This record gives sequence, C-alpha cells and structure tokens, in this order.
Amino acid sequence: MTLHLTQSFSAAPEDTYGSLHLRLHNLGPNELKPVSFCYTSLARIDDTTEIAGGTLVETEGSFVQIVPRTDLAPGGVWELDLRGLVHRVHTRTQSVLTAWIH
Repeated sequence: MTLHLTQSFSAAPEDTYGSLHLRLHNLGPNELKPVSFCYTSLARIDDTTEIAGGTLVETEGSFVQIVPRTDLAPGGVWELDLRGLVHRVHTRTQSVLTAWIH
C-alpha cells in the first residue's frame, strides 16, 4: 500500500478561521477500504465544521477521526474538505501533523 496526503488552506469562509482541503492519493495497485481516516492538527474542527467527503466520528483536541464516504480505487484520490476551522492556523506547519487509516 502506498498513500500520499496533500493539503491546502483557504481563508474562506468569512467569520471562521478558514478551511482545510485534504487529498489522499492511492498510489498502490489495490483498492483501499478504510474504516476511518485519522489525523492530528492544530487546525482544529468541531461539530459546527462543514465536512465534505466524509463523516466526523470523533474530535478531541488536535485528534480527528473521519469515516470516508467512498472506497479508494487504485490511482484514485479521496478528497476531504473541512470548512469552518475553530482554531486559527498561523503557519502551514500547523495543518495536518500526522495521519493514518484504520
């Protein structure tokens, strides 16, 4: 299994601390059927954050667990948009620090 995570930040929407856009690339030859995607980040979310591409299971401090809405085909990309962060990001090193799948 070979995976690659890319991420970007946007200051929108207004009246929030911005948005994160995550893309998990499946570079391997097999379909990936993750039960959940977990990560840690200083760019925190809560139950008011709009999530496209998955369903929030748990958030505790910097830990986030999300269930993807689809499997990840070989060569495919799973996109996750988190709109409405609840903690300000000051530098790009404060976005996703660690990530793993179950």
